[in-house]
This record gives sequence, structure tokens and C-alpha cells, in this order.
Amino acid sequence: LGPYHQTYVLGKAVQREALFDMDLCTDLQQTAQSLGFPTEIGKTMCCDDFYEGQGRLDGAICDYDIDEKMEFLQRAHAAGVRNIEMESLQFGAFSKHVGVRAVTICSVFLNRLNGDQVISSVDQLKDYEQRTVTTVLQYVKQELEKS
Repeated sequence: LGPYHQTYVLGKAVQREALFDMDLCTDLQQTAQSLGFPTEIGKTMCCDDFYEGQGRLDGAICDYDIDEKMEFLQRAHAAGVRNIEMESLQFGAFSKHVGVRAVTICSVFLNRLNGDQVISSVDQLKDYEQRTVTTVLQYVKQELEKS
């Protein structure tokens, strides 16, 4: 549960910090709120896979029980994790390493402390996805208007 991405460069393990720009996070949150979208700034836990890494019980391999899963998810939540996915760690490490301001903006549609199955309708999922797009476009528009 650390903000680091481990990669290999010329066969050697390299660990890079993967932190995002908090000022940009706050700006995007304010934009989302101005559009009436509920938001929360939190940490994203990036895992290597969808099942074991994320503590799911319904994968082909599962060497833990529900109590261990819940302890893990509660520990992650206590550490500030509000989203779990598989893509942002490399992006965060790369952008931090090259000095580019970056964030991830995610639609969280499942509270893993309450279960693993998505119960939202297709229309709800499309709406959640559109909110992220609308927020980013509105933010870019506001920034361009400042120029």
C-alpha cells in the first residue's frame, strides 16, 4: 500500500514514486462540484490483476477467505483508498518522474466493503462515465478561458 511503481530498466529493479498533483485534484473536484457531481478526493490502489490483487473471492484462484479479504479492504480504506483499479500507477510514476502535473479521475460505482458485484444499470454506468468526461472538459474550458 505504498505510492510506488516498480519497473525494470536494463534488467534492474527501479522503484519510482507515483504521486499526483493535489492542487489539480482540488481544482477538478471544485469543477465537478460546480456541475453538481458528488466527489471525493482519495487514494487509488492500483493492482496487478482484477481478482487476487483486488481481494475478490470469485476468481479462478483465491487463497484467502472473506475475513482476510475484509481485513485487507478495511486496512486500505483506513489508509485513504477510495478506488481500486489496474492502470494508474504507471501513469502516476511516469508523470511524476518527468515533472508533468497529472491526476486520475475515476468513477467509483461499487463499494467493495459492501460486495464485489456491480449492480448499477447500463444507463447508470454510462452516466458515471460521462460525469468524468464532462468534468475534465469543463475544467479544460475554464483554463483556456483564463488565457
